[in-house]
Amino acid sequence: MLSAMLADRVQVGGVGAYGYREEEEKGYYLVRWTSETFRLQQDTTLDDGTFIPKDELVCMAEYYDEVEGTAHKWFTPPQENADEVYIKMRHVVVADLELMPISDHNKLPSRCNKQKATELGAVRLQDIDILKMQDEFSRREVLDYFEDFYGDDDDDDNYDEGDFDDGDEFEEDSDKEIDEDDGGYTGDDDGEDNESGDEEEEEEL
Repeated sequence: MLSAMLADRVQVGGVGAYGYREEEEKGYYLVRWTSETFRLQQDTTLDDGTFIPKDELVCMAEYYDEVEGTAHKWFTPPQENADEVYIKMRHVVVADLELMPISDHNKLPSRCNKQKATELGAVRLQDIDILKMQDEFSRREVLDYFEDFYGDDDDDDNYDEGDFDDGDEFEEDSDKEIDEDDGGYTGDDDGEDNESGDEEEEEEL
C-alpha cells in the first residue's frame, strides 16, 4: 500500500509534504518528522476537533513556515519548542524531501523579507519535487473518481476522503508558479458552435 511505502521513507529529522484542502484553498504543507510512523492504539480526538480512528497510520511532525512572497517555494524550519502534530500518512505525498539552503546559486527572491528569512534559515523546494507532488495530486484525484464511481472497498489506505479533489486546478495554478515568466495559456476559445451549413436541397420537379 502507498501509505506503508511512504512510511518506510520517513526518518526522524527528515522532511515530508502532505496535501490539504480548506474550502476553496488547496496545496501542501512541509513538515519535519519527529517520530517513526505508528498506528494509533485507540480513537483519538485532537484539540482542534479532528478525529483520528484507531489503527490509523500516523507520524508526529513539526510544521515548516512558508516565506511570504515566494510562491510556495521557500520555507523556514520549525523553531525551538514548535508544536508537534499528528500527520495521517494517507495524506502524505512525499516523505523524504531534500531542501536547498540559501547560496550564490540559490538566492531568495527580492519580493520577500530576505533578512528575516535568512536569519530563520530559509530553504527552498526543488522544482522537480513540486512537479512530483502535482503528479501525485492528479493521480489521487483519479483514484477518488473511480472510488466514487465503483464504490469504496473500505481499504484504509485508499484516499476516500476527497482531500485532493480538483487536483487539476491546483496543478494548473502550481505550474504557473513554477514558471513565473510564463504568460499562461492563450489558446483560442471563441465558444462558438461550428455550424455545418449543410442543408437539404430541394429537388425541382
